[in-house]
Amino acid sequence: MLKGDLAAARLPEVLALLADGSASGCLHLSSPGGQAARVYLRSGRIYAVQAPGEHSDLGGHLVSRGVLGAEGLAEAVEAQQSELQGWRLGELLVHLGFVDQSIIDAFTAEQLREALTGLLNWKRGTWKLRLNERTRDDVAPATPVADLLADVEARRDTWAAISHAVHGPEAVPMLSAAGQSDEQLEIDPDAWSLLCKVDGARTVAELARECGLSVYEAGQVVFALLGAGLLEVGAPPADLGPGGEDDEPAGSTESWPVDLAARLTGALMRAPSPEPVPAQGTAPDVEELPSGAAPVRHLERFADDEAVSGSILRVSEALSAMLGPATTGDDMFSAPLHRPPRTPAAAPPDDPKKAERSRREAQRRLGDAEELAAAQADLEAARVAEQVRRDDLLPDGHVADVVDLQEVRRLAEAVEAARLEAVWLMEQERLAEQ
Repeated sequence: MLKGDLAAARLPEVLALLADGSASGCLHLSSPGGQAARVYLRSGRIYAVQAPGEHSDLGGHLVSRGVLGAEGLAEAVEAQQSELQGWRLGELLVHLGFVDQSIIDAFTAEQLREALTGLLNWKRGTWKLRLNERTRDDVAPATPVADLLADVEARRDTWAAISHAVHGPEAVPMLSAAGQSDEQLEIDPDAWSLLCKVDGARTVAELARECGLSVYEAGQVVFALLGAGLLEVGAPPADLGPGGEDDEPAGSTESWPVDLAARLTGALMRAPSPEPVPAQGTAPDVEELPSGAAPVRHLERFADDEAVSGSILRVSEALSAMLGPATTGDDMFSAPLHRPPRTPAAAPPDDPKKAERSRREAQRRLGDAEELAAAQADLEAARVAEQVRRDDLLPDGHVADVVDLQEVRRLAEAVEAARLEAVWLMEQERLAEQ
């Protein structure tokens, strides 16, 4: 059994390796979170993908599009549960003459691409290949790995182009209140089915599931209806803090002066006011003084030191209520005028446990590279053995295929390059630790 780690070789690289070896079997994937997925290959081509998450229903998809009636679906399901047990729903619908095989193939191919798009986002996890393991569930036409990877990349580009308007799978479409649309607009069955289910509460992902569409297809339909003026989509609500209000963005200081003034005013309103002191000999209001004399003019309103002390006490109580009790470090008058230069703290000693983990990680990567090389060799050996078996069955006089020695040499060089790269990475990590 071939196996490896996605940290050493990403899933596209593993699939390309299996495609080059014309592998047939099931690629089992496991994520650190406990999720599992399967990719089935036949002669290096993918024909089925089973990934975690909710998937579209074939019957609901066909009924929503108007391709299949509810009665026909009920008849096929009844046959599947009675005399034709073990048949897939798509096989039954084609066998009973309700739909064409091309419609079933198009649906399963879209589901395969949707599931593979999600799996290609996995950056961590393990994989293992069980040769000759097969499935009959959700079978699509066998497709070359290179074509599927190109399709997934094109889907990502398309989604990035429409995401500014659709706002993602969790956005909630609503019927447009403007009511402005082209009177000659033609709506296809998918758009009509989705439009009839828009209620201002269902998300794009929920609408996709109920219409039997993938999220990618539903996003395209919503984008088209937005352009036609039939739908509106607001941005999803921002993530709220524990108090239910938007958190202030980190680093934003524009509102600090206003916020501080509001808090100080509220604290002053709550602070107890001292007893008023009758003014004795208060100087009359004077005209505006030159710059620098304004503080003196304001102090003249108080008759004596007791009034000034009461005002200071009131402000202090307000600040204490707002900022909490002061500490010794907050006293600016106790700070020395000339502080000695700060000596930068010495770098902490290297953690031996961290170094050991790095060393083990480098060894693991080297082991993964060796496993990949062994996997390539096993695949090549299996291919040669299969070719030998076929040659034994051929009649005398049969001309054997010419072996491409350059291709064999190229594969060997690629395996050696992967091994050397892993050794180089391990050496770099060892030097970095020193």
